[in-house]
Amino acid sequence: MTHRIISADDGLPSNSASYLQIDRRGRVWIGLQDGLCRWNLSQNSFTVFDRRDGIQFDNFTSGGAYRIGDSLLAFTTSHNFLVFDPEMVMHSTRPPQVTITDLKVLNKRMNYDSIMREGRMELNHRNNSITIDYASLQYLEHGQLTYYHKLEGLDEYWVRSTRNQAIYNYLPYRNYTFLVKAVNGDGEESEAVTRLIIQVRPPFWRSYWFMAMMVFLLLAFLYWLDRLRMQKIRATESIRTRIATSLTEDLTNSLSSINISSELAKNKIEQDRERTRDYIHQISETSNRMTQAMYDMVWSINPQNDQMVKTLERMKQFALEQESFNDVNIQIEADPHIEDKHSDMEHRYELLSIYKEAITNAVKHSGARNIQVQLRLRKQKLQLLIQDDGKGFNTSGVAKGRGILDMKRRAAAINANLEILSEKNTGTLVRLEMKLKT
Repeated sequence: MTHRIISADDGLPSNSASYLQIDRRGRVWIGLQDGLCRWNLSQNSFTVFDRRDGIQFDNFTSGGAYRIGDSLLAFTTSHNFLVFDPEMVMHSTRPPQVTITDLKVLNKRMNYDSIMREGRMELNHRNNSITIDYASLQYLEHGQLTYYHKLEGLDEYWVRSTRNQAIYNYLPYRNYTFLVKAVNGDGEESEAVTRLIIQVRPPFWRSYWFMAMMVFLLLAFLYWLDRLRMQKIRATESIRTRIATSLTEDLTNSLSSINISSELAKNKIEQDRERTRDYIHQISETSNRMTQAMYDMVWSINPQNDQMVKTLERMKQFALEQESFNDVNIQIEADPHIEDKHSDMEHRYELLSIYKEAITNAVKHSGARNIQVQLRLRKQKLQLLIQDDGKGFNTSGVAKGRGILDMKRRAAAINANLEILSEKNTGTLVRLEMKLKT
């Protein structure tokens, strides 16, 4: 046998229950201090009958409760006893539809009449605390209606109300349906369930259109990054290809020159030893030049040499080498801001090659004793000026040799402007202007 304790918290009208009896339908009749209570176990609902229902003495706190036959129940009081047939007790009418009487958002009253006409209300993500009051508009003699409410989307079960009020302090943003109904003492529910649709709008940064836009922007950004990456890869490959092409031309010309000089030296070795010595000297210079070109290419590809300060160090190192092997004085002046700049591999490789070619021509062919090198920065453009005091030459009357053509080819490869100014007995000025790529 199981035991259950009920009190006013469970819906019992009073905690002054004295004794009880069960009728043949399983309903429990309880004697109270101020009336007779019927407890419908299946619905867990209570109905009270008192003097207003014809009971002369409704204080059932003494005596007892008895069954008479199959249908009658007898309850005693201090003055008399009450015998009745439970089946003859009038059932209460079915409760009407519950009406929402008040709506408050953040404790601020809303115009619930217009809201109820539409059957829905909208809240934003900040104003998402709501209080709903409701009641049945039909007068009941015993006032034994029990109210239940439920917020679909939040409440899993029906909530029994003790204050005819539903309070939700925080509603996450989504769509809800508020339901409320009334149940009488016999367990009969309202004719219809009252409904109110509540929509809590999310903040714009959590809305579907905003998230879709963010996804689109993210994809566009990733696509843009990929395009930049591919462009950088293609640019790097193009630079490497041009450097390799330039190096290949240098190597081809150098090897061709070595091959020709070696054949001439081989043919003249017995007949003209002095000329053979010159050919061997040319072979040595060409091979050394080829070795330097390969070393410059490897040096230019190294990303650690991106800063212009590394290029300046390389230029000064070459100048010291020329001074140690030749009777020449080379001075290099550089704008201090140039050291902080960067350049890509192609620009520094071609710049270094043009610089070396110009210095070599001044030392070997012009017979210069003093060479002035200046590097200036003008509006993000690098200017290289190389001026010597050699014998010079007539630029219009002298056929352009390999060195000059090679410098022009290298300048065109990096879209640089190259100008060579020279006259006999006045020296030579080489001016190169190129844009620094950072």
